[in-house]
Amino acid sequence: MRRAGILFAAILLAGRAWSDGSAVTSVTSLKLPLGARAAGMAGAYTALGDDSLSILYNPAGLTELREVQMEASHLEWLDGVRDDSVNIGVPIFGMGAWGLGATYLYSQDSERDNWGNLTGRTFNDFDFSETLGIVEDSAAATP
Repeated sequence: MRRAGILFAAILLAGRAWSDGSAVTSVTSLKLPLGARAAGMAGAYTALGDDSLSILYNPAGLTELREVQMEASHLEWLDGVRDDSVNIGVPIFGMGAWGLGATYLYSQDSERDNWGNLTGRTFNDFDFSETLGIVEDSAAATP
């Protein structure tokens, strides 16, 4: 069993070493900033997050909510890439807060052959992610 684990790790590391990095994505859709306030700060929103978007940047910021907040956005990026998201934050007074979010990134592209010529076929790329955060208010937990 241990040999199988070592062999599996060696295969993963060797595959990464031979890769030129062109096909590595590592959840790229989660690296795109959501929300005008956070995007305007170039994603440096961790310490300031006090709204429903804080579930993405710093879930502890949900405890700063004083009312139910919902944020929905639709972004059009370059080359027809679209990013839709919805987040909701609900304060539970005296106990903390919870938040729920979903993001859907999608685009359509045309297939090309090895020489860059269009083949006439199209395909869709998409990525969907969900976020759930339940935060206990530490001030309420202290007797």
